[in-house]
Amino acid sequence: MDSKNFIPGISTFISNALDSNKPLSRQYSDLFNSTINILEFSLQLFIVSTIRVFEERLIKEDDAYKKKTQPINELLKQGFVAPSMGTISQLAKNCFYLIDDTAPVELIEMKKAMENLILLGPISNYLNDLSSLFETLEEPKEFAAKTVYNPNTKRTLLNIVNDFTKVRNESSHLINIMARIEDSHLILGLNLKDWQDAFESLITNLSPILTSEIKHKQIDKIYSKNDEKIISINTRTYFEGKIIDSNESIKLEDWYEEQWNEKTEIILTASKGKKKAYNLSPFILLIEDRPYYYKKTKASGYQYFSFTNDKTHTIKSRKKFNRSVYSSSTSNNSQLLFWTKVTTVTNSANKIRANTPSQGSSQFIGRKKQIAKIREEIIEIPNQNGILYGPGGVGKTALLIELSKLLYEETDFENILYDNIIWVSAKSNFYNWEQNSTISSTQQFESLKNIMQIMLTFFEYEDVDEYIEDELKDLIFGLMEENKILLILDNFETVAKAETNKIIEFFGSDVKKRLKHLPNNFKVIITSRELIPSGYYQIKLEGLEAKESNLLIKSVYERYKNSHEPLTAEQCSLIYKATSGIPIVIKHCLGQIFEFQVPLNEIIRGLSESSNEVIKFSYSEILSNLKKDDCYLKILILLEIMGEPISARQISLILEIPINEINKHIPNLLNFLCIDKLNIGIEEKYRVSCQIGLLAKSLSVDYKEVTDVIRKNISNNLTPDQRMDFATVELEIVQIFNVYKDTGDGYAEYFLKEELKKRPNSFLLRYHYALFLKDRKRELKQAIDILKKIDDEMNKLGKRDPKVLILLIQTYLSIDPHPDYVRAYECCRALLKFNEGEQFNIFIGEFLINWSSVLRTSKEYDPIKDIQRRSKVKELAEEGIKLIERKKPEGQQHNYQYLIAQGYANQLNGAKAKEYIKNAINRANNDLSDIPRYERFLTFVEKWMQ
Repeated sequence: MDSKNFIPGISTFISNALDSNKPLSRQYSDLFNSTINILEFSLQLFIVSTIRVFEERLIKEDDAYKKKTQPINELLKQGFVAPSMGTISQLAKNCFYLIDDTAPVELIEMKKAMENLILLGPISNYLNDLSSLFETLEEPKEFAAKTVYNPNTKRTLLNIVNDFTKVRNESSHLINIMARIEDSHLILGLNLKDWQDAFESLITNLSPILTSEIKHKQIDKIYSKNDEKIISINTRTYFEGKIIDSNESIKLEDWYEEQWNEKTEIILTASKGKKKAYNLSPFILLIEDRPYYYKKTKASGYQYFSFTNDKTHTIKSRKKFNRSVYSSSTSNNSQLLFWTKVTTVTNSANKIRANTPSQGSSQFIGRKKQIAKIREEIIEIPNQNGILYGPGGVGKTALLIELSKLLYEETDFENILYDNIIWVSAKSNFYNWEQNSTISSTQQFESLKNIMQIMLTFFEYEDVDEYIEDELKDLIFGLMEENKILLILDNFETVAKAETNKIIEFFGSDVKKRLKHLPNNFKVIITSRELIPSGYYQIKLEGLEAKESNLLIKSVYERYKNSHEPLTAEQCSLIYKATSGIPIVIKHCLGQIFEFQVPLNEIIRGLSESSNEVIKFSYSEILSNLKKDDCYLKILILLEIMGEPISARQISLILEIPINEINKHIPNLLNFLCIDKLNIGIEEKYRVSCQIGLLAKSLSVDYKEVTDVIRKNISNNLTPDQRMDFATVELEIVQIFNVYKDTGDGYAEYFLKEELKKRPNSFLLRYHYALFLKDRKRELKQAIDILKKIDDEMNKLGKRDPKVLILLIQTYLSIDPHPDYVRAYECCRALLKFNEGEQFNIFIGEFLINWSSVLRTSKEYDPIKDIQRRSKVKELAEEGIKLIERKKPEGQQHNYQYLIAQGYANQLNGAKAKEYIKNAINRANNDLSDIPRYERFLTFVEKWMQ
């Protein structure tokens, strides 16, 4: 084989591939690697030559050629970010069918080489060996017929390339097969001579491609001649084994058509023997006399590989690869992105880039504490993503714009946290307070894909809408590894639930895993009207403080000072209280005063109407839920009427709606910041959030019939004693008592007893005093007397409280040395009546089995009583086991397995006891302190069974 006429570097490459001085295993792996590389290079040279010759057809896609051009353009568009060998092979095949008699002589020769029938000979053995190797790496496929290549068969070069593609499509195949060759070449009985002969045969058949005339041009200098700018170009020509250096000159105006610094060209013979140069970029490069071919697009640009020295080279580019293929862009065929163009500016001093939205003419007021909090608790903590949540118009966007501005203007260059600040908004509308109208706007993003496209646009990538999602992710990961990025996603509540979960997962999990060694490189902060379950650090933004509210009013007044009198301190205070300090509502009031001359009292009354434009804007998501489900409406109106915290049980009682339905609706109301939860006393209680006080008032006015029914229910469904359970003052007393108690202050008991003198019938205060007597003073008899009295009174009212019964049971069982199981059992029977959803099964089941165990170990000398005792042991154990197994504790925790084992032991069922105690031991891997106790019990059961 004569390789002297080949493209530069290939002769040396072939010699290295056939070098017999290397270890045998290395010779095999190098031959395979070299085969794949020469095929990929040859295919790409064939592809780019075809594309350049027929570029006009490919760009226009006329109907006459569409069937041939469209598949080429589709592959370039969809599969060339990181093309597999299969993709390259398919593209070469599509190019093959595009070539006709009008092509240059050399390209026709390349096509003939591709369709030339080759006697397989040693190539068949090479392919058979590779198939065997490949099978050891892949999962066996049922009914899949193995291809066996016959040395006497003839196949075209294009088909042979496809055969190699089967064993090397992705880059992982190459690595795995090479490792397998080095490990097992002797065992598998590979024939090196066949591999070498096959490699040489392939090179020979590829020679029409590999012997092409190539030129590399590089600008040398620019000079003036006769008042014209001239560019001097150094040209190096590679042909027939010779290297010829020359110099040519072109006018600067001619250079402007392409604007290149250096380029690699193939010389082809067109009609009438005229030679013409075709640019091989962006597929093939020539660097320092060595050929490179395109491998993949990275965040930094296009990566190329030289098989002659195993080096890579990257050309910076923000274009998608297919957009660089044609000298004239086809972008006018693609759809425009639906978002508005991201405008990015660069701080010339610190080089920080940002596309932060403008605050407009508004002056940012206050919020210094909140900005400091976000910086300290989110921005400055590695791997800490954040969510800023609050009602519409509370100032989330404005606050983060101000924070972005501060980061962008950082003057301490050593303290720069992020050099790229990217804003992406899902805002679908905004409220114009001057015109009292809500104006629709186009969302910038609706999905994770949109966000990634905008991020690429920020970094000046082109044609970002053509990348598929996985390609986008790879590019984004690359950018994150090379840059420090703060991403802000605004108005997240407008995004569909499925996409929000996808976005949260990607930035909260996938990105963190990828950047585990670069935790400072990326952070995302989300703004939302809704509390989002995410694992992100969440900060709630509430209304302005009174002082900040006054500053905002003063700031807005500045534009009206020549035509209106300033507001009085009393008017400013009234606005602040009526609006809860929400900036957009404050501005609405000022707009009504200064633009529409509406009296302040009328404006304040108007805030209690859900038809009010600013109310509709600020609470649009909540109002949407209220229309879908009136249970939300009833809960909010009830809480507004009550004016103080009440429990879900009490809400259920008044509204006459099952407690499980109330419990389904409360989480959404909490997430949308409609209600606050207070952990006070023996139950969680809820009240209207001050953030939606205006909305709650408007609902009670607009839905008068619903409000009247609820007021009637309060009157009919609550006895005087029950109403005392709702008193806010009692909750405050319990709070103060708990503070005294927790600090060890001896004044706690005195304080509560004094309050009980004023409210002797209070269930809540008496309950907490009984709890104090049980836990702190161990005065169990007095605690039991108080709890029994509470239970008796509530029983007469027809509404016993499970929490009272549970504390009574616990107190009976705390009596030392003889717990009162009988009275505790009576309370358990009463507790079962409240066992909706079987929430007390575990508690009662544990009690029954423990009592059963106590009875089993006790002694009874009267034979009749002893029989009754043993019968009671089994009866209690059986009931306890049934209750626990019916509830099926989450995860079947090991302590419940142990409890059931005790129950079966008490029933004298050794086999079952042994089965469950073994389960307990197996499930207690992380609770080593319990295993010895379980093992002792297992030993006891095994001895007893013997």
